[in-house]
Amino acid sequence: MKIHDISMPLYPGFVVWPGNPEVAFTLRSSTARGDTANVTDISLCTHTSTHMDAPRHFVHEAPTMEQIDLNIVYGPALVIDVGDVDEITVADLEKATIPAGTVRLLIKSRNGKYWDGDLSVFHTDYVGIHEDAARWLLAHGIKLVGIDYFSIAPFYDLVTTHRILLGQGVIALEAIDLRQIKPGNYTLAALPLKLVGSDGCPVRAILVEN
Repeated sequence: MKIHDISMPLYPGFVVWPGNPEVAFTLRSSTARGDTANVTDISLCTHTSTHMDAPRHFVHEAPTMEQIDLNIVYGPALVIDVGDVDEITVADLEKATIPAGTVRLLIKSRNGKYWDGDLSVFHTDYVGIHEDAARWLLAHGIKLVGIDYFSIAPFYDLVTTHRILLGQGVIALEAIDLRQIKPGNYTLAALPLKLVGSDGCPVRAILVEN
């Protein structure tokens, strides 16, 4: 058994979605200053670094983070590689020959190159999922979809793909790191904090290779 950490780091200065607050760590107490313990406050958006979208993110009164089914975020997962495409289409998904019964699908793309560069810079030309491909995922029973940049939806239309998938209870796992992951079958564990009423949450995501 081998465990692959597919989470990106989380620290002050790490890239955030345009307009979102920067990550901040504040040392409330410090042993170096003579305090009994080191205690840190953190401030960040719920959609920072590797994170999960609850359906509430784009759908009014849909389930929030503490209401999602944990059976969806843990279990067998398929990793596919769509290559050097600019957008994930139905043709790309069909070419990947995704087996019937697949519930958790992680999509590896050229987005991974952005994790090799300056991690303080946001790239708007990332690869997202076209709305027709989102409908294909729904029709084929996908309950969790992961992508290797900050959004499952392309930057030019952030709404449609999110509403198609989240509106039907699909969980989005975003900003995962698949650079070292080969296409194939794994066990996914991506447990979010039990944030009551939240539309998202940073997660530590792993793939287990059996």
